[in-house]
Amino acid sequence: MATTLCKSHVEALRQKVGKWPSLSGDEKDELVSGALEALAVRLNRGEDIELVDHWLLAAASNIRKKLIHESAVRHTVESVVEAGVLENSQERPSCTANNQLQNVVECSLRSLGYPQREMVMRCFMHDVSPADAARELSINYSTALSSLKRGRLRLSQDKNLQRAVVQKRVIDEEHHHAS
Repeated sequence: MATTLCKSHVEALRQKVGKWPSLSGDEKDELVSGALEALAVRLNRGEDIELVDHWLLAAASNIRKKLIHESAVRHTVESVVEAGVLENSQERPSCTANNQLQNVVECSLRSLGYPQREMVMRCFMHDVSPADAARELSINYSTALSSLKRGRLRLSQDKNLQRAVVQKRVIDEEHHHAS
């Protein structure tokens, strides 16, 4: 049986994605478009998708997770650069330094388990409340709080991030003495 895409599938996806908090209208449109493009690729390969609504929602959710992760890494790198962690003078850090920092941040985030990573990124990098993040992840509120606490603890114990904090303190002291 060949899979067909109906207007009702698209409308159902738009309605479900529309309920996701902390997304702009453009981001919601991007998720819907991305899910539809992914479905088109599968259908062009001749694959048969039985539960189109569920498949589209899962595809949109996966795209959203990827966008949240990319945004969180970009936001963290920008925040650390603005705070001067990598700067040893008044110059902006080089592309190489930015890439090194991005790798440290990505590695640190990847070291966390799924719920811990998602809670940290949503709550601290996207200003989503723990209750909203728990709903988005379909997990119990107390589990969400526990994951957030454990994720923060693991990041605070990350040696590479600790080095960045020490480096920032050294730079701050150098700037203070130079003033």
